[in-house]
Amino acid sequence: RKIQKETIENAAPFSELKNYQKGNLGEIITDIGIEDQLNTTRVGDRITDINKGGHHGIDGVYELKSKPPEYYIVEAKHTKNMPRLSKTKNGYKQMSEAWFDNGVDTYRDRFLQYAKGDKKIADKIREAYRKGETIQLLSHVKSDGTVDLYKIDKMGEIGKKFEP
Repeated sequence: RKIQKETIENAAPFSELKNYQKGNLGEIITDIGIEDQLNTTRVGDRITDINKGGHHGIDGVYELKSKPPEYYIVEAKHTKNMPRLSKTKNGYKQMSEAWFDNGVDTYRDRFLQYAKGDKKIADKIREAYRKGETIQLLSHVKSDGTVDLYKIDKMGEIGKKFEP
């Protein structure tokens, strides 16, 4: 978290960043905000360098310190206007039940991909998801660095602003 906070403090304004840098900075801002505001701990690795690209899938999983639900599963987007969730080549809407359940990349499993192959972590998150002990959120990171959170339903539709 210390490195992430330093990255935020030292980052150029969004208007001067490349798209992948905006995405990474948005994920870093989301990490700090969700952990502070929702009393959670991030599960898995953190992005600390806005210049590293190449990650796909779930942007963040955060375990609640007080339950239920047990986890927030988050997709972070930096856009000027309200963001939309994309679709895969197979037509699965990002963050939908079908998107979670269908294979992807190296591991052919979104939870295992997020956990970078750690089956124990992936199984724990997947089980919570299947039991309905997760809330899927869209983190809309604005150019001024503020964040709005929105619930995402099982069909991948963005709902109302999330109020914990």
